[in-house]
Amino acid sequence: MGQPTAPSYDNVQYPAMGGIRVPTEVYGSSGPGKAGGSFKLNKTATHDFGAAHADYTLQPAETQASEIITTNASQAANIIWPAAFPGHSYIIYNNSGFTITFKVTGQTGVAVANGKRCILVCESTDIQRVTADT
Repeated sequence: MGQPTAPSYDNVQYPAMGGIRVPTEVYGSSGPGKAGGSFKLNKTATHDFGAAHADYTLQPAETQASEIITTNASQAANIIWPAAFPGHSYIIYNNSGFTITFKVTGQTGVAVANGKRCILVCESTDIQRVTADT
């Protein structure tokens, strides 16, 4: 007898991710017996400071990205989440020319040096570092 395969009705397929199938128990479904969950598609949000240093508040769609890239700042600045999104993690690449602080509105956040990458996570009130800058 061959290997069993998961039924296609019990999976959500994402064509943009090479056809990856994610069980609805992980992704979340309103169906009975299905656990809700948080699953972000692989999207990048890029903010070009335009040779300025004004702080930038992420737009709603940008808060759902898995990667955030900054470029072209004229001095240190902040990237601000309008609210906390507990459990969301982000790959950060600061290519702005200056240190950028990533934080939730009204919080202290995490400073990431120019030319560095790291992983940050949003906790209940602010952004926290998961990995060192690399």
